[in-house]
Amino acid sequence: MLVTLLLYGYANRVHSSRQIERLCVVDVAFRVICAQDVPDHTTIARFRAEHEAAFTDLFTQVLIVCGKAGLGRVGSIAVDGTKIAANASIDANRTEDRLRAEAERIVAAAAAVDADEDALFGAKRGDELPPGMSGRGGGRVARIRDCLAQIDTETTQRTAAQAAADAKALAVVEAARDRVERAENKAKDATAGYQARCDADGRRPGGRPPVAVDDSHAVQVARARLAKAEQRFAEREARLRAAEQAAASTPSKGRPRRNVTDPDSRIMPTRKG
Repeated sequence: MLVTLLLYGYANRVHSSRQIERLCVVDVAFRVICAQDVPDHTTIARFRAEHEAAFTDLFTQVLIVCGKAGLGRVGSIAVDGTKIAANASIDANRTEDRLRAEAERIVAAAAAVDADEDALFGAKRGDELPPGMSGRGGGRVARIRDCLAQIDTETTQRTAAQAAADAKALAVVEAARDRVERAENKAKDATAGYQARCDADGRRPGGRPPVAVDDSHAVQVARARLAKAEQRFAEREARLRAAEQAAASTPSKGRPRRNVTDPDSRIMPTRKG
């Protein structure tokens, strides 16, 4: 079985023992050869190494038999001069020596591939999923929990940022109201003080009399600033309500997303969306 497996694999340009092991699982022809009893790649590589000379000789014989069976052309071919078009490539003709060299090259290449993969993967097959990615042993559950934890953290941060923004916007309005109140109180105090001096002296004191509260420039400026602050606050509240209504109509839009295969990945904007 191992001889057939190696011959078929090398004939199909599959030189890696690990790749042959994988194909014994996913490829019908390879599964038929091994009768679905998949050998380990170390078994395949060890078999080839232990019997390399015999296998190289056998592989050469197989190539010669293929040539005699018409699956390839070897040696010299004499024709009567009539040239007939064929779908064979003239560059594919091989002599026996060339076939033997080709067999040795393929076996040596397989040995080199296995040596490189042994150095890279050790005893592993090489196509295993990374730790925690198999979907078993809680890997998927752990990724989902990681996703939820990230979403909870992001939601908490977004809520805190929103609360801070709300407090800041409200503080601007309250500060404007406080300026109005101070300006009005200052104008009222000026008027009350002027009236008190008039009552004490029995006549109008010198200097310009204070203006009414509504006519005070400082009060007018403070009230104008308050009106702008309240307008901006109202516009902000309207935008927030509109955003909440849009989110309610499309629950998935704008909500945190996480990928359960790779929780650290993010959807990036492109020209197509």
